[in-house]
Amino acid sequence: MEKVVLRRQSAMSVLFGTLGLIVAVLYIPQLLDTNWFVLLMLVILATTLEMLPIPMRQSLTTLVPVVPMAAMVVSGPALAMWTLIIAAFATPLVMRDWNFITAYFNAGQYTLSVFFMALTFRLFQGHVGRDKLTTMVLLGVIVSSLVFLVVNHLFINLLNAARGTLEFSSAVYVLFADLLNRVC
Repeated sequence: MEKVVLRRQSAMSVLFGTLGLIVAVLYIPQLLDTNWFVLLMLVILATTLEMLPIPMRQSLTTLVPVVPMAAMVVSGPALAMWTLIIAAFATPLVMRDWNFITAYFNAGQYTLSVFFMALTFRLFQGHVGRDKLTTMVLLGVIVSSLVFLVVNHLFINLLNAARGTLEFSSAVYVLFADLLNRVC
């Protein structure tokens, strides 16, 4: 029974990781115009934030979502995606807690979360760049941040369901606690 659960969890992790990396590869042309120093600094920031988890009931959360939001608003989704992909692989290496499947899942779930965040943000104006910061852009930041959070939690909860450890009430509590965390 345990082997079946582990196989199902691993398969879902690989599926989300692969889907996320396919999406990220499609954004590589946008990444080519990136300031590489900015990418490096964002990776260091994201890796550091990922290494400092905040305990929340049955799971942990981080302040990592502020990094892709800032990157996406200023430079677009490619920088946000690749920052989190690199950080997802760098964090376990730095912490000496390497598990390829976990890193692959994290990279994929973050990338897919950024993808849906970017689609939502685009509805509110695209990205700021050199334009003024408007009410619509601020509203887009808020709504797309919430989309990132909800999608990210969805992937984690799907993985918990594959493990057989999903508790609906706990998942809802963690989502709302995380939402309050982000708002405050």
